[in-house]
Amino acid sequence: MKKIKFLGFLLACAFFTGSLCSCEDNVPTVITATSSNSVSLSTTQEEKIRATVLTTIAKAERENNYELLETRAGGPELLLRQSQMKIEQSSGSKDDNMDIPTTSRNVMISNSALWPRDTFVVTNTGGEKQTERLLVFNQESVRSNYKLWGLVRLFSGISMPAFEVADSGSAQISADDQTLADTPTNIFMQYADVLEKGDKSEYFKKFDGDELQTQINDSVGLASNSLVAVGGGQSQTYALKPGEIRGLQTYDSGAV
Repeated sequence: MKKIKFLGFLLACAFFTGSLCSCEDNVPTVITATSSNSVSLSTTQEEKIRATVLTTIAKAERENNYELLETRAGGPELLLRQSQMKIEQSSGSKDDNMDIPTTSRNVMISNSALWPRDTFVVTNTGGEKQTERLLVFNQESVRSNYKLWGLVRLFSGISMPAFEVADSGSAQISADDQTLADTPTNIFMQYADVLEKGDKSEYFKKFDGDELQTQINDSVGLASNSLVAVGGGQSQTYALKPGEIRGLQTYDSGAV
């Protein structure tokens, strides 16, 4: 059975429970085809809009402005950053893993003619002790803002698969895509089962040795030990949240 490895530590995991366009951005024409022969954004447009998104998020966090944050962050990333802002406000402690490098190493732009649309960006490192990030931007509809939907902290030494060049764009992958070895929905449901049941899961061997799984287990173990020391306890539940999967096709017809 082929093992599946996750690319990085998902700070906004879709399986946990417990579009680059604003009012001033150019609004594209609505097209009825599901895909086009060119990207939905030029690289120049992508850079400009990404800068606007990240600048707005940084300003919102400095000012503890939740309404401003909502204009440029969405999905699991919005929930995560709202929580982090509350923690920082009450404790004065900032999580460096939330930092977003502003320069990119690789950009993957959707060639979808419909919405929602996604753009993936692999950043450069955010500092001496920081790894690269995979940023996921999403535009829900033709007239909505592109927002930062997710941030993945890539493991050190991770090798990203090849994508189509930015000028031609990458096809979007649906949650139930039947062209892959298994659908993204099935993969995440199986992974959630492994996180919940460990080696008792029937899918354990499919993900055995996965670094993300190891880090999650280590974090849960530390939290459990701390709670036990004060007479407490904790439990973990994992599930796939419907609608929270984003994917682009790789050059070899795989997917990220």
